[in-house]
Amino acid sequence: MNTDVIHTAFETLIAERAVHTKLGISSDAVRSLRAKLKDGRGITTDRKLELLQKSGWRQDDHQYNRQDLVSLAKFILKSSAAAKEHGAQYLVDKWTKSQTAGAVHTRSGQ
Repeated sequence: MNTDVIHTAFETLIAERAVHTKLGISSDAVRSLRAKLKDGRGITTDRKLELLQKSGWRQDDHQYNRQDLVSLAKFILKSSAAAKEHGAQYLVDKWTKSQTAGAVHTRSGQ
C-alpha cells in the first residue's frame, strides 16, 4: 500500500475549511490533527483512512508498486486452501488488512 498517497490525501482533507462538518467530528479535533501534522507527531494510518473514508475518499485509488504485487502473490501462494475457496476478493482484502496493520505497527514504533 502506498502510504504516501494516503498521507497526501489526508493533508489535503485536513486543510479544508469547515471539514469537521463533513467528517462529523468537532472542530477542536480537527485543530488537534492539524497541530499533529504541523509538529510532525504521528497519526496512525488507520485513523487517516477512517477520516478519509468518512469524507468519501475511496481506497481503490491506490497505486501499487511491483514489490506490493510480489508480496500479494506470495501471500496468496502461502494461503490455506480454505482461504483460497473464498475467492480472490477475500484474499486481496485479507492481504490489504495485513499490510495496513504492518504500516501502522511500524509507524507507531518510530
